[in-house]
Amino acid sequence: MNALQDRRVQIAIGAVVAILLALLLAVFMLRQPKPSAKEQAAAADKGALQVDLAEGKVSQTKPLRCFVNGQYVGDFAVLECAKRNGVAAQALDVGLDPATGQVAAGGGTTAPLQPLPAPTSSAAPAPAAPELAEGTPPPGNTGDCLRYSGGEWRGAGQGLSLGQCVRVLFDGRCVRQGDALYGRSGSQTIRLLPGRVEVSPDNRNFRTLVTQDQDCALPPG
Repeated sequence: MNALQDRRVQIAIGAVVAILLALLLAVFMLRQPKPSAKEQAAAADKGALQVDLAEGKVSQTKPLRCFVNGQYVGDFAVLECAKRNGVAAQALDVGLDPATGQVAAGGGTTAPLQPLPAPTSSAAPAPAAPELAEGTPPPGNTGDCLRYSGGEWRGAGQGLSLGQCVRVLFDGRCVRQGDALYGRSGSQTIRLLPGRVEVSPDNRNFRTLVTQDQDCALPPG
């Protein structure tokens, strides 16, 4: 009988402790300050659609110029603009209004929007092209292919076209960000950067000639 009474006492004590803990938790929750309307909006904004720009972001809750069937209908949030276009928010085209330069959105291809500016690249600049030292072929000699290695120009082949020279020098070779490999094809300087080969007629101003795939191979041809 005493054992049964002791068990009942233990159960009663456990119930009291549970009730006290629940009351303490309720008091703690009630004393927590409620987030302001601004904080709630900021929290909602974090989960909203965001479009990266060169400067800042456009969120789902920020009004922007809205076009429907190519016509400006006012400034609305992304969701409202999507609703007026009859599409989902993710299906909106977001760009710049050519008339004002402001961020705008529209449905499909009917909105007269310009592409958003590309974000600035943080990649390290390529090393300066080496000086044209003795042994560089004279302008107009398009058959000599040279490799710049060990601080000097070395022959890599004769009678090669620009494309052939690029393949001989750079096909299957990789460089890291901030590095470059240089060569010459006749009167043109060529260089290998991460993912691409560039060419320059004056050893200063380069343009992309061809790109590499993930294995650093050049396309056939």
